[in-house]
Amino acid sequence: MQTAVPRPTDRARDVNAVAEFWSRLSLAGEAPPVLDTMEAVLAALRLLPDVSGVAVAADPVLAAAMDATWDAGRDWCLAARVPTGQAAWSAPDGGWPAVRAAAAGRSAWSEAPLAGAATVVPVGEPPVLALVATGEAGADADAARRQALVPVAASAAAALSALTTLATLQAEVVRLAGENHALGRLARLQGRFVAMASHDFKAPLTAITAYTEVLLGQVGDEAFPHATEFLGVIRAEAGRLLRMVDRVLDFTRIEFGPQLMKLEPVPLADLVQEAVRALAPSAAARRLHVVVEAPAFLPRAEIDADLIRQVIVNLLGNAVKYTPEGGHIRIVLTEEGSSVAVSVLDDGPGIPSEDIRRIFREFYRADGAAAQAEGAGLGLSIARHIVHLHGGHIEARRLPAGGSEFRFLVPKEMGALAALPQVTGLQVSPEKASQVISVVLRTVAELTDSLAVVLLMGDGNGALVPVGSLGLRDEGRRLQPVILTEAWRRFLLDGRAQPDPGAIVGDLDLAHGQDLDERLYCPLVHEDEPVGLIVAGRHAGEAGYGEAERQQLEVLSRIVTTALRNFEGNEQRVLEALQVLLQTRRTGVPTSTPEALHLIGRLARALGMGSQEMRRLLYAATLHDAGMARVEDEIVLGAAPLSWDERDEVDRHVEQGCELVGPLLPDPAVRGLIRHHHERVDGSGHPDGLAGDRIPLGSRILAVVDAWFSLTKDRSFRAGLAPSAALAEIRAHAGTQFDTRVVQAFVELVEPVTGQADRTENRT
Repeated sequence: MQTAVPRPTDRARDVNAVAEFWSRLSLAGEAPPVLDTMEAVLAALRLLPDVSGVAVAADPVLAAAMDATWDAGRDWCLAARVPTGQAAWSAPDGGWPAVRAAAAGRSAWSEAPLAGAATVVPVGEPPVLALVATGEAGADADAARRQALVPVAASAAAALSALTTLATLQAEVVRLAGENHALGRLARLQGRFVAMASHDFKAPLTAITAYTEVLLGQVGDEAFPHATEFLGVIRAEAGRLLRMVDRVLDFTRIEFGPQLMKLEPVPLADLVQEAVRALAPSAAARRLHVVVEAPAFLPRAEIDADLIRQVIVNLLGNAVKYTPEGGHIRIVLTEEGSSVAVSVLDDGPGIPSEDIRRIFREFYRADGAAAQAEGAGLGLSIARHIVHLHGGHIEARRLPAGGSEFRFLVPKEMGALAALPQVTGLQVSPEKASQVISVVLRTVAELTDSLAVVLLMGDGNGALVPVGSLGLRDEGRRLQPVILTEAWRRFLLDGRAQPDPGAIVGDLDLAHGQDLDERLYCPLVHEDEPVGLIVAGRHAGEAGYGEAERQQLEVLSRIVTTALRNFEGNEQRVLEALQVLLQTRRTGVPTSTPEALHLIGRLARALGMGSQEMRRLLYAATLHDAGMARVEDEIVLGAAPLSWDERDEVDRHVEQGCELVGPLLPDPAVRGLIRHHHERVDGSGHPDGLAGDRIPLGSRILAVVDAWFSLTKDRSFRAGLAPSAALAEIRAHAGTQFDTRVVQAFVELVEPVTGQADRTENRT
């Protein structure tokens, strides 16, 4: 029996192939993505003897799960002729299943992208990659090629195993960084607490002192009619001061502020009137005209009354201090989306634009404020922390005609909430169920700018059961379950949002007295099975729902469905992800609006993107900037150049965002679109430094549209650019920051309307 001994040249080439693989892979960095692994494999396979062509194919699903840089919609096979053929990407007929069957020896790979008999060797179990070499037909030639492929396959499997481990460690690092960020923020809040508490005590003490002095001046004057009223104010402010002292003691015993709040439905107009009465002596001394404006109907707010009263007192107190004698102060209450808003407007000197960025910082006072009125510069910072503690939002702006506006939003009262577990079978506590319903309703209302939202869920027994509502005026009237008729099932399975699904909407029995003349109905569907229904409404006289709003609600319905499906076992993470989505809209992320999503869809169609890829892109666009919720306001609004640490925090916001909204991202391709929307086509972007076509097309689209709305959107501290100027800025960065083809398609969509917009702006 003769034993075949490989020739020295063959052994050298085999060794060289493995060495070439590791050499090429080392150039990709410490955590090579699947793409770099495939390119290194192909370079190694070129060195194999007696082959006419080589290829490496990837399972698109497993590749996307292992590597966030992989776009599941891209070509998945990289092939080249040997020795000099150019490498090219393709998606051979039969897809990955045909390659896997050939690797398992169940069939030949007849659709190989190269001529000749193909030998296919799997990488990993289950196989993530398959290595292919083509050459002469025959059992001996096939065995020789297989023997040459196996060492390279073993090396690739080791590399991919390391990649999986590193990806897990990186995710853990991101999670720990988030926790460290939260602990650092808590430490800073604790450090500020003593100064804030001292400032809080001053407001009620000032009111008590002022009213007491007036009473002392009127001792024995029976004609003074306000004694009882003044004594009532003193008693109320003294009680509030006592409650604040109790809260200070509580803060020394427990760790987090939200557990101290006593949330209950409160008419905000009553709190505003109380604050006006408390500051009436100060306003009268300066001959200020104070007016409160509120609509006939205003929903109650779900708040801690003492804390929000302090916010109103701080804002109104500032207006009283800085408005010139004889000036005017307006307090305007409105209903907006998921919130009740309070605006305090004055006709004082206004806030300089450069100060608006920093006005809510501790101890910061605008230029000239220190000379104009006493204060430590803590009132606005305290107001900001209280509003954020409620899950609300606060902002300031300089009025065009002079003066300032301070505006804060707090959550509207929620309607009756059903026991979600009883409806859906989810094994979660009633408290967690109520929380997720509440956040879903508020998120939909906020992002769609709807004043009312109803959520109905399938109970598994052929009915849609109302589980929660927001913004309905007659909350005493309970909505009834809806029997799922065949007409209802057809509508739900269609999956599209509609303003009028036909006669079936009468089954919902939404009261016509609600003044909700504009409604939008959107199904919740999971794997071709009806899950529930969202109904959004706007009051009479408001703008109706158009195509852009319908498209946005369809995206939100998919997000809500994903959140509910993943809620059990991930309650806290899902709640945090939805709250972050709500926060991104309030902090002005421009591509979460219906207008932006509609433009993204039009641009994707113009570039030939398919319907499935477009659905992924719109989903990603809604969630893509969630990481900015973790970036400190001082960095976002600061005027000074960023420090190295601040720049690192901004650069990491993409990875942090993917971690924050992770429970809402079951599709790895969507995660990849989000991860790479800050890459630049010249390779200088982050987080992975991808360049050119290696950046997913959806990410390149997001980058351009994101820049457009960021440039044209007005900010509290600056006006947005004119459309033509913004378009010129984007064109100037084509080929470096932006994809030239995407920019060209974008210009063709937008340019026809920019001139009209500029002319309108100039006339204004």
